[in-house]
Amino acid sequence: MANIQYKLRGPAQAYLLGNNELEIDIKDSISFLQYQEYLVERYYISSYTTQGIVFAQVKQLERLRKYGWLTLMDSTHKTNKHDWQLFTLYIRDCYGCWNVGAHFFVSNEKCDTIATALKIIRKLEHQWIPHYFLIDQSSAEANSIAQAFPGLKRGEQECDIIYCTVHVM
Repeated sequence: MANIQYKLRGPAQAYLLGNNELEIDIKDSISFLQYQEYLVERYYISSYTTQGIVFAQVKQLERLRKYGWLTLMDSTHKTNKHDWQLFTLYIRDCYGCWNVGAHFFVSNEKCDTIATALKIIRKLEHQWIPHYFLIDQSSAEANSIAQAFPGLKRGEQECDIIYCTVHVM
């Protein structure tokens, strides 16, 4: 089946190839996302020579605010030739369906890189108050959540972390 599909449509991952130059690829991606009515914010962390792109649509942010008390954060590797990781925040709506709340692409999975993206999403939707995060067994992800949502230290709701049982086993 895959061979027939390849013959008829070409390689399925051709759109992931992008430009060889990272900067051009990022600018093209941001233009595409903005054309699709995504809010996009690019950021840099100079001390780590790392960067990222946060993007979400207004409707996604509204769902994040409304149902984001339980937020699942998942990362996908090998999504582009520059070896960046795509993180997606999922929320569970009133019908029990998992929907996207926001995305971010990061050049690495360091704690500060992820925390900065979460802070930007929080700035885009300042009424998002997660009570629980469901994550893989990743100390970088757990520490980034603690940085972005300091809880009672700042007079806010505490945010607990639930680890995926598959990853814990």
